[in-house]
Amino acid sequence: MNGYDNIIWEISNESHSGSELWQFHMIDHIKSYEASKPKQHLVWININQTYLFDSANHADVVSPSAASIYRTDPPHATGAKVIISDSDHIGPSQATYPWIWKAITRGQHPVFMDGYLYHLSWYDGTYDPNDPKNQRMRDAMGITLTYANRMNLVSTVPQAKGTTSPSSTAYCLYESGKQYLVYQPVSGAFTLNLPAGAYDYEWVHPYNGTTAYTGTIDWAGGNRSFTPPIGGDSVLYLAFGGKPFAVIDANPTKGFSPLTVNFDGTGSYDLNGTIVSYEWDFDNNGTVDSTAPITSHEYWGVNEYIASLKVTDNDGLSRTTTVNISVVYPLGDFDHDDDVDQEDFGHFQECITGTGNPQNDPNCLDVRLDGDDDVDINDFTLFVGCMSGADIKQTDPGCIPN
Repeated sequence: MNGYDNIIWEISNESHSGSELWQFHMIDHIKSYEASKPKQHLVWININQTYLFDSANHADVVSPSAASIYRTDPPHATGAKVIISDSDHIGPSQATYPWIWKAITRGQHPVFMDGYLYHLSWYDGTYDPNDPKNQRMRDAMGITLTYANRMNLVSTVPQAKGTTSPSSTAYCLYESGKQYLVYQPVSGAFTLNLPAGAYDYEWVHPYNGTTAYTGTIDWAGGNRSFTPPIGGDSVLYLAFGGKPFAVIDANPTKGFSPLTVNFDGTGSYDLNGTIVSYEWDFDNNGTVDSTAPITSHEYWGVNEYIASLKVTDNDGLSRTTTVNISVVYPLGDFDHDDDVDQEDFGHFQECITGTGNPQNDPNCLDVRLDGDDDVDINDFTLFVGCMSGADIKQTDPGCIPN
């Protein structure tokens, strides 16, 4: 058999208690014989839980026998052995679909012995192949296989039993910052500790396979709360989206026309690569205005503008962010001619009401400079402080209106 790749040696099935030393001997015999051969195959043993990790047990693969803990709250796989959790051995009539999700998120390999295939009436007393409980297990096995094929399993580790990180559910198979398969065995929110990044997510029903919601989140890092959108238990699959982060440093973001704004996009970053291009759109019209990491733009005309930056990484993935730019008239420039002069003072005089007397005239609301309802000495003080004179442009940053 040494010429074949896909071979696993099994040392008997459900041997009686007391046969452990004989089984250990057979394991060592196979390993000794194959040591000089071109191929060394895995050796599998089904044994009482007491001897699963015994120092004399040199098996590569173990299946616990008559161990209810593997059905209700399985320990996490440490990598010392490949653990095949077989419903036949841990209680076929008591096994339910949550056991399958608990096993896989604790790093084990669940195996469902379906009585339907063998017509075993003893399976649960009166075996019914159409029993919803058994159908749910069949479906759950298929769903877990789907995710096993999607994930890079060789890089994942199971969350240790008894811990709450990364998932407060304690059932999580993950590669930190890259991929997470989380089982929530009860209804309600839970937390997941995530490094900073953009993640694609999907919620999945644990036995009918319905993908309830999908989307993307940007996270700054740390514990994040997740609320399942489906009732009862649920499954969350989260994978690092790989997109870079676009970061804009704009200065100033508010001022008088013409307003020169300096833009710096060098704070943008990519967690798993490098930024290869920058695309600036200064007025959000869909046209690329600059491709330099650091640039500037002059805004004319009083208005609210949206400037955007799109960054693309070496994988061709991109992300866009925006910043608001406000171009305003100086405080007290009621006629909007860029100076604060006698003409503006004339408008101010027309609108004075005195302290405690509200100014509600629609033509005078711009004179309520201090933000309250009247036009009094406080507003006058602000106005005088911003006077520049006829045809003299007001550039004092202190005269930028709120």
